[in-house]
Amino acid sequence: MNRHRPHGRKPTTLESDILKVRALEMILILFYMENLKTFILESIENTNIIPNEDESEYNKKTIGKGKLFEGARSRLVKKGIISKEESEILKELIDYRNDIGHRIYMLTFDVGAYSSLGIKPRYDYTAAKKARILRRKIMNEMGKHFILTLSFDSLAFESAENSYTKEIERLKKKINKGIEALNIEATEINRQINSIPKSVIDKLQPGHPKNHKGNGTLSPQGFECVFTLFELQVRPLTVSYIMRCSYRTAISWYKKWKESKKHDSLVGVK
Repeated sequence: MNRHRPHGRKPTTLESDILKVRALEMILILFYMENLKTFILESIENTNIIPNEDESEYNKKTIGKGKLFEGARSRLVKKGIISKEESEILKELIDYRNDIGHRIYMLTFDVGAYSSLGIKPRYDYTAAKKARILRRKIMNEMGKHFILTLSFDSLAFESAENSYTKEIERLKKKINKGIEALNIEATEINRQINSIPKSVIDKLQPGHPKNHKGNGTLSPQGFECVFTLFELQVRPLTVSYIMRCSYRTAISWYKKWKESKKHDSLVGVK
C-alpha cells in the first residue's frame, strides 16, 4: 500500500448535495443534447427527401467529408435559425455531452477528498440551462424551414425532467444555506486564528511536519500543540483547520483534553 496516497474521506453533506445536483444536471444535458442532435439531423434528412440545389450541395460537402453535424450547424446558421455564437455554443454542449459519457470523473473530482489533484475542474453549472434554452429555440425555429421529425422522446422523458428539475431547485436552496453556514464558520475561524498571539504560533509551529507521524496521525508534539490551542479556548473546528487534521480528530483530542483537565482538577482537590 502506498503510504503517501492522500487519505480518502467520506464527502460532507454539502459536498454530497453538490454532487447530486451535478448528477441530475448531467442526466438532463445527456437527454437534451442527444435528443436535439437527433432532431436536427433527422429533420434535415426528411427535408432532403425533396431535394433542391441548396440541399444537394449540402450533402456533397458534408456527408462526403464525414462531418454531417458540422454541416448541419452551418445550415442552421445559414437559415438564420441560430447565430454563429450559438452554433459554437451548440458544439461546446455536444462536446460537453461527450465528456459526461466518456470522462465523467473530470466533472466530479473537484468535490471531495481528492479536490487538489492539480487538474483544472471542468464542470459547467450553466450547461444544463444553456442546453435547455438552445434546444427549445432550435426546435421552434426549424419548423419554419424544415420538415420536422415526429418523436415521443420528449414525452417519455417529461416526468423525469420535471422531477429532476424540481430536485435540483430543492438541493440548490439547501446548498446555498450550507455555503452561508460555511462562510459564517470561516469568519469565526479567522477571528479565532487572529486572536492567537503571534508568539504562540511561532513557538507551536502548527504546520510543521513534526506534528504528524508518517501515517498522518498526530505525533506527541502534535497533541501538545493541540492541547495548547485548547488552553487558549480555540474551538475544535479551528484547531482542525490549523493542524490540518479532520474535524473528527480534533473533537477526539478535545475530549481527551477535557478529560485531562478533569483529572488535573481532581488531583488538585486531593
